[in-house]
Amino acid sequence: MTIERVRSINASGHKYGLAPLGVGWVIWATQEDLPEELIFYVDYLGGNMPTFALNFSRLGGQIIAQYYNFLRLGMDGYTAVQQACSDTAQWLAEGLAALGCFEMVHDGLPAVA
Repeated sequence: MTIERVRSINASGHKYGLAPLGVGWVIWATQEDLPEELIFYVDYLGGNMPTFALNFSRLGGQIIAQYYNFLRLGMDGYTAVQQACSDTAQWLAEGLAALGCFEMVHDGLPAVA
């Protein structure tokens, strides 16, 4: 599925992805949308192999931790954790609003300012 005029989407994995700080994702609509400047060609095992990296990228430990959670929890488990987080955020927002000294400016986001 593509969304008209959207060429890429990025997100911080540590906010909703049960991952350590530093994990982020970027997804391009098509391979052609990935800027050529981000592809590096390296000599690896006797062949020229394309590789892709973003500036300020970190080591892969955070990604491995997140992948482990995907495997351990599965889709149903991951969904249950995210639903529990969302339910807790809603409960907290309703409790804060009931105090009368806070104005809730957006429903549904697990964030408080």
